[in-house]
Amino acid sequence: MQLPVSNIMGYSNQFRLSGLASGLDTDTIVSQLMKIERMSYDKVYQKKQLEEWKRDQYREIISLLNDFKSSFLDYVRPENNMLSPTTYMQFSVSVTNSKTGEISNAVSARSSVNALEGTHTVKVERIATADKAVSSHGISAGLLGAPVTFSLKGKQFTVTLDNVSRVITLDNYDDLDDLINKEGTGLQDLLDKAFGEGKIIVSKINGRLHFDTSGGASSLTLYNTASGNGTENTLSLLGFKSGASNRIDVNMSLQELSKKLKTPLQFGTNGKVTFTINDKEFTFNMSDSLSKVISTINNDADAKVNIAYNEVTDKITITAKQLGDGDNIRISQKDGNFFEAMGISVTNPVTSEGVDAVVYIDNELVTRSSNEFTINGITYTLQHESEDELKVTVTQDVDKVFEKIMAFVNKYNEVVDKINSKLSEEYIRNFLPLTEEQRAELSEDEIKKWEEKAKTGLLRNDEILQDIVYNMRKALYDTVEGVDIALYSIGITTSSSYSQRGKLVVDEERLKNAIKNSPDAVMNLFCKKSDIEYNDINNRAKRMKEEGIAYRIFDIVQDNVRITRITVGNQDFKGRLLEKAGMVGDSSEFNNAIYKNIRLYEYEMDRLYEALIAKEEAYYRQFTELEKVMSQMNSQLSWLLSQFGNY
Repeated sequence: MQLPVSNIMGYSNQFRLSGLASGLDTDTIVSQLMKIERMSYDKVYQKKQLEEWKRDQYREIISLLNDFKSSFLDYVRPENNMLSPTTYMQFSVSVTNSKTGEISNAVSARSSVNALEGTHTVKVERIATADKAVSSHGISAGLLGAPVTFSLKGKQFTVTLDNVSRVITLDNYDDLDDLINKEGTGLQDLLDKAFGEGKIIVSKINGRLHFDTSGGASSLTLYNTASGNGTENTLSLLGFKSGASNRIDVNMSLQELSKKLKTPLQFGTNGKVTFTINDKEFTFNMSDSLSKVISTINNDADAKVNIAYNEVTDKITITAKQLGDGDNIRISQKDGNFFEAMGISVTNPVTSEGVDAVVYIDNELVTRSSNEFTINGITYTLQHESEDELKVTVTQDVDKVFEKIMAFVNKYNEVVDKINSKLSEEYIRNFLPLTEEQRAELSEDEIKKWEEKAKTGLLRNDEILQDIVYNMRKALYDTVEGVDIALYSIGITTSSSYSQRGKLVVDEERLKNAIKNSPDAVMNLFCKKSDIEYNDINNRAKRMKEEGIAYRIFDIVQDNVRITRITVGNQDFKGRLLEKAGMVGDSSEFNNAIYKNIRLYEYEMDRLYEALIAKEEAYYRQFTELEKVMSQMNSQLSWLLSQFGNY
């Protein structure tokens, strides 16, 4: 463990003494002696600090290379992935009405790497649809109360219909029929007046008050009114609970839900419902909610359907995920009557048959079971039928490809420039890391300026960084096997200025002409793949010859920042820079060459620290003995002088 240097001086307080007998300033003398003794410790400390700074600078290069890789050499970011052929085959696609020339939204289209410039005609006769199974009726039972108590005069309750609320005040009624139909003050007239005629239907079922909706209205809820004469008991007098609704609540358990359905939900002997959808079996407990049933089915890859409850229509809809013709909704029941309770027939569930898309492309009939398909490198997405013929125009987007290559070149130049600056940075030998004692004598600004100079040149002529720059330059200009163009032939060359140190310059006109006239060659120059795997170290030279520039750069970056291990000889290695300096967050952070050096310096500092403590204690012991001797001599001298005084 590294101990602070400031603890060394004066550690042995038990040996401190002021030179009463000798007249010597013991502490000052020991302090000066210890400064000389501490020089060995300070040298090791400075070596350790230099290693830490060097590690940090290596890690800056690691971050730079990782950023380069993630920005331009990663399939996770396809928009700028220089390893992908699509980067070099960019097209703009427009869809217009052939008659009017206006942009059409009946079809959208996008190109792939296999697209060709040109125009195509499209006419959508029919889009693909899916099989649907829909409840044959509203599945909620409506609002059915208990027997009514007729002490109702002046009682109020609130009715909410599709988020519109009205307070209803009751009168005296003779019986249930009078409560419903009494002219002017009966519930039906009161509700018609409050919400409009025909939206809420009040009826009598088995001697109980019943509410339901009609005429386009859907969700109906009853609440006790917040204030009024005895209003807190109004709904209970009518046989309802506050918050009662004519629509099911999907968050209710299946057991609770059963009481709210027109066709009560029945369970098997084990209290479960079991059914299959497209041969996938599902089992649910009566304590499970309908919401859980729906989400479980929708998230199941084998069921291949989506199921939903529509509060407006009060119906369940099952929609096949597979579009087009075919038997895509098949259901059966084993325990319980789940589908009957949902208003869906088990024997003939499909109420709307799915159909294939029918479209004419370049006057050729095309049928597909999906509204998205690819033909001749163009992916068409059908939105709706088109009365007129459409024109799909595919145009090569030279500017877009140029921008992507330029972005790659600029990032490459940034990487090379940063590494070259480290390789050529002057090492100022007179500025070593400050010791703790030296730092204590300087201001923060002085420390900052000193350390800026002390950190320079630590990676000057570094072998690893030299190899990276050399290999990158070689990767750019070595011939790609099987490709008859090179970087210089498409307008990308190395700057002739020595100060630019290998940075690339681009002739915009030549590069754009190459992209337009030789797109396949440009693509292969950058992203031609080799059949030899990256981990095949024995055939790395052959792989480099066969692969395009982007893959070569990728390999070089990986060789230095790879977090996975590959076997070389009898040992497994991570990237070269990780083996050297490690990366924060990776196992190499504390398992690398520099970290081992730092630990050795720390062990040496601990050893020297213990030696300094022992040395300081020895000095104090010597001065203690000196003081004892001087004290004795002083005593003897005093005795002698006193003897002379007697004569």
